[in-house]
Amino acid sequence: SLTAFLLCLVLCFAVNAEAKTITIKDPEDLKNINWSNKGFGPGNTYVIGNDMTLGDGEYATCRLTKGKFTIDFNGHTVQNANNALGVFSISGAEVTMKDSKVSSSKPSVRSYGAGAIDMTAGKLTISGGNYVGASNGTNNPVGLHVGGG
Repeated sequence: SLTAFLLCLVLCFAVNAEAKTITIKDPEDLKNINWSNKGFGPGNTYVIGNDMTLGDGEYATCRLTKGKFTIDFNGHTVQNANNALGVFSISGAEVTMKDSKVSSSKPSVRSYGAGAIDMTAGKLTISGGNYVGASNGTNNPVGLHVGGG
């Protein structure tokens, strides 16, 4: 029947969909990995290809709202210039962050306006790297801020 054929077609594409490893060198691309344009989207591993600054203000955040991602900082630093939010804002996605070339003298993520990672929902696994946030008013850097339900 047509229904069985369509179901088989959907399942075949779902099974054959392979996760990709994509090198990111442009801050705008990093901010858009949650979307499927340019081949981006959930399930992929994103390797940071160079140091980058996402900018400042409201749009200097990589928002991860859905799907499953792995981000490998690869010895590079992702930072914002000044922001009320973290460099990464996780609100529903399942994210693994790692640094395959971690350096004790160089952060993987640095925020100059808030925590390095702001999480309100989802799942975060960190398997290496240095995450440095701005002072929370008590001269204590905030690397990770978890809030919400």
